[in-house]
Amino acid sequence: MKHNPTRSSSASEPTPDPDLVTLTHHPTFTVVRIHAGPANVLTRNLWGALAAALRVVEADETQLGIAFLSGLRKPIFSAGNDIQELYAPNTSASRYRDFWLTSNTFLIDLYTSRLVTVAAIKGASPAGGCALSLCCDIRIMTSNTCMKSYIGLNEVALGIHVPKFWGELMRRTASRASGAAIDRVLLDAT
Repeated sequence: MKHNPTRSSSASEPTPDPDLVTLTHHPTFTVVRIHAGPANVLTRNLWGALAAALRVVEADETQLGIAFLSGLRKPIFSAGNDIQELYAPNTSASRYRDFWLTSNTFLIDLYTSRLVTVAAIKGASPAGGCALSLCCDIRIMTSNTCMKSYIGLNEVALGIHVPKFWGELMRRTASRASGAAIDRVLLDAT
């Protein structure tokens, strides 16, 4: 259930970076194409562009929904979070904190948005791509013959801690699935 009222947008708020995302407005919904090639790696800047896109759509009272999809030609929704911004030897404490603050603020806003939210996932969607999709009301994932489609929180396997609410999102989403669906996901993952 959605809880947040429409957030107001001011002229001082940033607009979505057109080098990272493109918005296509329809009468009652907007499609956000993520095209941060070559693999839609979720940098702090891309998280910020997604947040700006959500604010733009929420500010338009005629809009009832928003759909996120990859604008890449290859079968990939997102390669996940930018490891360079998370890996200790390559970042600073301030940059690390800013990355998580930017990404999680967007994810909370998405999860609590008044809009109907959709993630249209083609191909891979690990880490941040998985978290983005878990915050959407509807997730549609294609099967792909060129590349195995997968989704999950792979940061843990890399020794990077993820926010506890990401794990809770995964648990809540999986608990709604049927036993057969969970078995299929687990069998496909092996």
